[in-house]
Amino acid sequence: MKVTYIILTCQKYIPTRCLAIRKTWLQDVEDYYFLSAEPDEENRVLGWNTPDDYESCSKKYIEFFRNVKLDSDWLFFCDDDTFVFTKRLENMLRTKNPDDPLFIGYEFPDVEPPGGFSGGAGFVLSKYTYEKVCDYVNSTQDVWVSMYTDITVSTWLLVRIGGIQKVIDYRFHPYQCRNQSDFDNAFTFHYINPDQMKEYYSMMRELECDISILIPTMKPRERLFRQVLAEVERQIRKTPEIRVEVLWESDNGELTLGQKRNVLVDKCHGKYHCFIDDDDVIAQDFIRTFIPMIKNGIDYDCASFVGAHYMKGKFNKLFHHSLDYPEWDERPDRFIRSVSPMNMIKTSIVREVRYKDIRNTEDHEFSKRLMSSGLLKTEFKIDPNRPIYHYIDGVKEDREEWTYVWNGNYITLSKPIPTSVFDRFVINQSSGNVVYPFLKTFRG
Repeated sequence: MKVTYIILTCQKYIPTRCLAIRKTWLQDVEDYYFLSAEPDEENRVLGWNTPDDYESCSKKYIEFFRNVKLDSDWLFFCDDDTFVFTKRLENMLRTKNPDDPLFIGYEFPDVEPPGGFSGGAGFVLSKYTYEKVCDYVNSTQDVWVSMYTDITVSTWLLVRIGGIQKVIDYRFHPYQCRNQSDFDNAFTFHYINPDQMKEYYSMMRELECDISILIPTMKPRERLFRQVLAEVERQIRKTPEIRVEVLWESDNGELTLGQKRNVLVDKCHGKYHCFIDDDDVIAQDFIRTFIPMIKNGIDYDCASFVGAHYMKGKFNKLFHHSLDYPEWDERPDRFIRSVSPMNMIKTSIVREVRYKDIRNTEDHEFSKRLMSSGLLKTEFKIDPNRPIYHYIDGVKEDREEWTYVWNGNYITLSKPIPTSVFDRFVINQSSGNVVYPFLKTFRG
């Protein structure tokens, strides 16, 4: 997927606002142009010697659509005082089809029909829509313009061209950040000066981490989830060498497991991530296992994974997930699997492949497409004979009644007298994020 970023500016702001953008969020962008009055090819500035005042911004857009032909899936337009969370924006665009007639952005609530999207908050044109705008501008002698570029583009698309679908998304913000929740979810903020641009970029980088532990769960399984979460948090506190976050998503079954996995993958900030089931047990050094992977300087695509399978409280055999096994099979001492959601995988790769919107077997289906994609090439190998995960099978109906104790690298399961139902508790929090040691937030 190719996204091109077009930043509207003027000559006097190239050494200030544009420089601040170059030093911050534009560092994460491969293809971009500044749109000004005078061209400067070396600094990726487009211009056709138009007037350079505010009232002439629409003329710059006209010249752009008349003279520039880009082979991009998406084009994002914003102002030179807009801060952009590019990874979040691109994650969203991966869920859409660039061949559809899409126009995506923030709609002003007080604009008369057909409405208009904020240019300062930024808006997106699909490949199809971009080509339609180019055709309109190049085939129309007197192109309609307003002094406001956002009204100009919106009128072209929704009135003069027609057949374009508005996609309203309020994660594009036409103002500065107002609270932590906005910052955690936004695609853009507007009216950001150069000093604030640096501050926002630093705050965004603080959210990034090495590993994300992702837990899809359901509200009726709250007790099991809390046990897993407590262990993950304990290990994060004991592993200051790397940055780790844990995120979860809980509901009453409204989302399919495939959807829930995609939600968590899109939210996470880790270079790598893995999934943990809420009714399983991770080894006491689960997170520490991956410190060498993060610290040795090799850009792995994934890590192998070894777990122990227990059937009705008894150890059965190991299971081993690795690039070494292109197909799912069974051997006398272990199940062998290709790379699956349990493996530590580079997040950018999973965002390309994504999960299907299905409730069951989404892991096997994902694993097959992931392996056939050819995106996985390098793998960090863990000890193939030491399980770091314990999969508890065959006790779904009464899983909460089973307890365990450690016996070396394995667990011994037992079923004591059932706990009174009155000792159970339920929370209302549906999703969350805990990051140690550099950040700790909870989301309701």
